[in-house]
Amino acid sequence: MSLGQVEELCGDVTKWRTTPNVCIVQQCNCVTMLPHGLSRTLTDAFSGYTNSYGRRRHLTRNTSTIDSRPEPGTVELCECEGKPLVANIFGQFMLGKNTGRQMSPLPHDDDHMRRGKAADTSKNRQLFFTKGL
Repeated sequence: MSLGQVEELCGDVTKWRTTPNVCIVQQCNCVTMLPHGLSRTLTDAFSGYTNSYGRRRHLTRNTSTIDSRPEPGTVELCECEGKPLVANIFGQFMLGKNTGRQMSPLPHDDDHMRRGKAADTSKNRQLFFTKGL
């Protein structure tokens, strides 16, 4: 499928063709330390250069410190010679769905976490992702 200057390729993204200008785009959260889903698949297939989560500093086992959390709506471009460019769009503050127990206030939540959870609505996630594009 062609979207103007963008070509959508279907199939296993880890079996990318060695053609120029390949960029894999994925949505990531702003809080956790461990990659899951597509992030884990890319980290396993292409090594740690794609793993924005692993470059954060630990607050707890799977929560990053405030100063190492990216802002929703930003993007990190991950490059490595001979491998595809990976655009990690921080399109959501918290992991998973924006409903559920991970969104409930926890006793150890800092003010940044409380504000981030409150703003992590479906509508805002769409805005965050679009801004990252």
